Amino acid sequence: MALRYLAVHSKRPLRCDQRVEIEGQTGLRWIGTAGPADIFVSAPDDCIFLPGMGGFIVGHLFEKDGAFNRVTNADPSSVSSLAEPRIPTLLNKFWGGYVAFLTSPDAQDLMVLRDPSGLLPCYYVDQGDAVAFSSDIETLATAGYLDAAVDWDGLGYHLFSQDLRTTQTALKGVRDILPGFQAHFSSKVVVNCAWSPWNHVTPLPNLPDPAAQLEETIDGCVRAWASAFTNILAPVSGGLDSSIIAASLARQTTPWICLNMATDESEGDERYYARILAGAFGHRLSEAFHTLSDVDITRSGSIHLPRPHAYAFGQSEEMFTRRLMTRNGIDATFTGHGGDNIFCFLQSATPLVDRYLVEGAGIGAWQTLNDICTLTGASLFEVMGMGFGRLVRFDPSYDWEGDTSFLTAGAYSATRLSHPWLKAPKGALPGKAVHIAALLRIQSSLESASRLDTGPLIAPFLSQPIVELCLSIPTWKWCEGGINRAVARRAFRDRLPAELIGRRWKGGPNSFCLDVLAAHHQAFKSFLLDGLLVKHEVLDASALNKLYDRHDVIGPPHHLRIGALAEAEAWARHWDK
Repeated sequence: MALRYLAVHSKRPLRCDQRVEIEGQTGLRWIGTAGPADIFVSAPDDCIFLPGMGGFIVGHLFEKDGAFNRVTNADPSSVSSLAEPRIPTLLNKFWGGYVAFLTSPDAQDLMVLRDPSGLLPCYYVDQGDAVAFSSDIETLATAGYLDAAVDWDGLGYHLFSQDLRTTQTALKGVRDILPGFQAHFSSKVVVNCAWSPWNHVTPLPNLPDPAAQLEETIDGCVRAWASAFTNILAPVSGGLDSSIIAASLARQTTPWICLNMATDESEGDERYYARILAGAFGHRLSEAFHTLSDVDITRSGSIHLPRPHAYAFGQSEEMFTRRLMTRNGIDATFTGHGGDNIFCFLQSATPLVDRYLVEGAGIGAWQTLNDICTLTGASLFEVMGMGFGRLVRFDPSYDWEGDTSFLTAGAYSATRLSHPWLKAPKGALPGKAVHIAALLRIQSSLESASRLDTGPLIAPFLSQPIVELCLSIPTWKWCEGGINRAVARRAFRDRLPAELIGRRWKGGPNSFCLDVLAAHHQAFKSFLLDGLLVKHEVLDASALNKLYDRHDVIGPPHHLRIGALAEAEAWARHWDK
């Protein structure tokens, strides 16, 4: 099961009978206090008590130096003597998927840090006399700290923001501590950025071969994560990212099995490549087809989250995966999720701009120009024109665009979407701003993929050592030779079949998404038009009617948007009281 926790920071410490009541309501176990906060968890072994510090680290923690050894409650000595300031020391010397609850030096205030990977959520509710933090919304509600109600303004903003996470959620009173952020709770709540990707964009000295360093770092992080589990599921497609995860798992001692989900259409049938991958490591491959009967468009897949973020299309894979994990005693899923983002898969001229700004108009810039033309299929003049247009922009910061489709004008704010990571410091390279924006995009997908009743979803590529290393590699090195994710391909070219390393085309379940929309064409329309999103003036009914009047079958580019709106409707019906 996924790790669940609850931390309650009260002006008046909880009494013994209150702790017992919370244990009975939530199924969690009280393990102690972090200064003024009581800590409850589902798995005490996944918590590290810091003696003498009045603190706990909930989740998985590994050392940065050496072999990335796991830190456990049985031997917390390496982390129990963190030097002041403790949060920067924690971020510099350790990594993992955790939330740290630390007390101030006078033991009166509480400091909460969510690690940069974002693999363990941290939502909180401030009731004035008590602040409650949790891994999930259901725990906050069952413990009595949340009388959940939909924040319709927050829901509209979420549907507009296109996956840009902010502290705001779509439930009233629920806030989110973002990955890499810390919160200080005393007389008032102060939240700020503790870890910034901009601190890691400078190329590392003495790194002649970034591919070799990337291979070593990925292997080390996968080995560390694998040490925390007994049986692992690895979904594979034969694409680069999932293949790299499989190649690293093949060198570990923890048992693992791989799974490929296919569609009836050739576009979504990647079993040929998945079989090549499994055969390369002599491994068993489980295969299954997406099934329409597993899909219920009125059922939300994200009711445990404070924002809707899932698709009915994904229910088929979710159902099969759940059965497979139960049957095989699997306690974690390792995914290649985030590979495109971390490995700087850019289809733009920004790597050319970066190289020009660093090296000038030399042979290197011309080489990168040719690389981008090969990668994108654009002409020299097109790439040079795009590069010049980006170069003359004064601010290298990334502009995040919202999605207004099918939303009413009042459902979203006209103000610029923002996040501290999107604001580039003086002298920053625009390609790095795009790379960092890609890191933000992956956060919402990881949140949506989390489940409470199965083992955790581990995305090793989001491990802090991998992210920091990839940020330090110049953007133009990622497209060398006109190949996307070039550094990652070189890192594993001797360990993966050439047919996979050289693969450029990538399939997916898009055809199944279209099948679901076709099979439930009128049901989607009625579900949305007769629903809460229209009632609360989030969804523009006239725009949706026009879409259905024009199309007998909803296809690209609207199919994913309709799926997202249907999920939002199902989620809202669950929480609307």
